[in-house]
Amino acid sequence: MAKSILDSTASLNPSVLMAKIKSNDGKKTIDLKDGFVTLQYGEHLFGDSVDIAFAYSDTGVRGLSVSEDLPIYRTEDIRFKFADGTGLVLDVSLNVDKIEKISSNTTNSNVMLHCVSEELMRNELVDANVEIRYDGRVSDSIRKICEDNLKITKKLFIEESANNFNFLGNGHKSLYTLNWLSKHAIPSRDGKTGDSAGCLFYENYNVIYFKSIDGLFAQKPIKKFTFTNNPKFNTVEFDGAILRMDEDKQANALSQLRIGAYDTKLVTFDPRTRQYVEIEDKAESSVKGTTTAGKNLPILNEKFKSESSRKTFMMTDTGSMPTGDTKEQVAKNNKKNFDVENVLNQAIRRYNQILSQQISITIAGDFSLHVGDTISISKPSLDESRGGNIDKFTSGKYLITDLCHYLTPTEVFTKLSLARDTFNRKSERRDTLTK
Repeated sequence: MAKSILDSTASLNPSVLMAKIKSNDGKKTIDLKDGFVTLQYGEHLFGDSVDIAFAYSDTGVRGLSVSEDLPIYRTEDIRFKFADGTGLVLDVSLNVDKIEKISSNTTNSNVMLHCVSEELMRNELVDANVEIRYDGRVSDSIRKICEDNLKITKKLFIEESANNFNFLGNGHKSLYTLNWLSKHAIPSRDGKTGDSAGCLFYENYNVIYFKSIDGLFAQKPIKKFTFTNNPKFNTVEFDGAILRMDEDKQANALSQLRIGAYDTKLVTFDPRTRQYVEIEDKAESSVKGTTTAGKNLPILNEKFKSESSRKTFMMTDTGSMPTGDTKEQVAKNNKKNFDVENVLNQAIRRYNQILSQQISITIAGDFSLHVGDTISISKPSLDESRGGNIDKFTSGKYLITDLCHYLTPTEVFTKLSLARDTFNRKSERRDTLTK
């Protein structure tokens, strides 16, 4: 008989293989792994850096604490290697951002090191500021800023955008500019121009991504998890059991209406032609041009569906920042730089739909999962008479928006914050948890 994943011991026997911190003068390196107490590793879809909070017991070296012996000033290079219960290892290089003394006595102290990525540190340097003009595809500008300003050495996964956008850096910080640019991009696939727009810039421990919202939701789930007390389900069907599920973090109707998640109105004014235009953008009319995780948009009360819930005003930039020599620029005086009609409100809508349905789950430590991946969740229906059928409203594909691996010397767990832009599970091969 196949072993039930409810009996999994993957949460046991984690290990920290390395926690080497190097002094800023390069003369000394100390491995803190023997003092390991806890390690929390985080990835964030809406954040600019991965992070680690590493707690260790400092008993001293040659009568000196590590902070005194190295010493630790902050910004030090620190490299971690740690494994989950299956032996999968993450190798993460970061920099110390903050030193926190948790407790201390005459013989030892407990210290927490808060560490962030090199890119986040470098973002604060003046040399990393975006000063020059950029022309061409949004995705090409994203790559140039990553390589030239932030000096990123990690692997870059930059999804090609369908549109051009010319702009001046104006001395803004790199990460601000990268996130600002993401809102100006139209996906080249998985979304139709005029129906969808918007990308996300984020990283995991070894790759930096620029992906469209539709591209994220178009991914196939890399793993399937189930939340059930029934040990007799088909173990081949699922990759793991959900130890805890919380569904209490849901967007409320007022905020969704206020931010324009489903119906927006765009008002544009072209100073060249003095033309004033109103354009309404409804989520329902753009369904065929967007790629979603769930089956359908929420069904709103008819009383609140007839009018737009957010109005945006924009002056068009006709004739601004054309490319080419003087003659070519004059010839382009009637061309728009930013395609506001096909980008602005579409991006507003897609960004604000991402968190339409949210859950958080805790599973046995699994280092194969990363922010930006999608997974499939199966939860049984509360109606026992349905014989093991799943709850189709909650079950289905979700996007990982936040991830935390929590390690102690004896256990490792992974907590995932999950979200999707639509409701109800799309049809899959099976709708039951048991054979």
